[in-house]
Amino acid sequence: MILDAQNQFSDAQAVIAAAVSTNSIDLGLVAQNIGVGEVLYLVVNVATALTNGGGGTGVDVILVDDDNAALTSPADLLTIGQLSSTAAAGTRLVYKLGPDVIGTQRYYGVRYNPTGANLTGGTIDAFIVHDIDAWTAYPVGLYRTP
Repeated sequence: MILDAQNQFSDAQAVIAAAVSTNSIDLGLVAQNIGVGEVLYLVVNVATALTNGGGGTGVDVILVDDDNAALTSPADLLTIGQLSSTAAAGTRLVYKLGPDVIGTQRYYGVRYNPTGANLTGGTIDAFIVHDIDAWTAYPVGLYRTP
């Protein structure tokens, strides 16, 4: 998996209350798909464990678009999933963004929405990549002949 700073929404962003990503991705034009017919992945990774003071159930992760880079009035495009409010570091959500994901505005971002209650700590990374690190190592040569 190769990361590109231009395709990064959040880099160890503290997520305690509802917030949008610190970075946005500029598509350059209005209402175009991202990926020009290729599949891309939105990866959301818990950098440091999420904690809650009680009552919190999770953090909804939502892909949004907006007409400005600061994402001051984002519109929801789709819900990626939900992280547990006590998710351990290394927990991640991976969502396949097909060429059918088309917003109506120029800038894309991610919105984090704690459910139930705000969190007391934790940071999140979020980025778009062309391929994901999703392989399994299997043992090889377990048996040798004498």
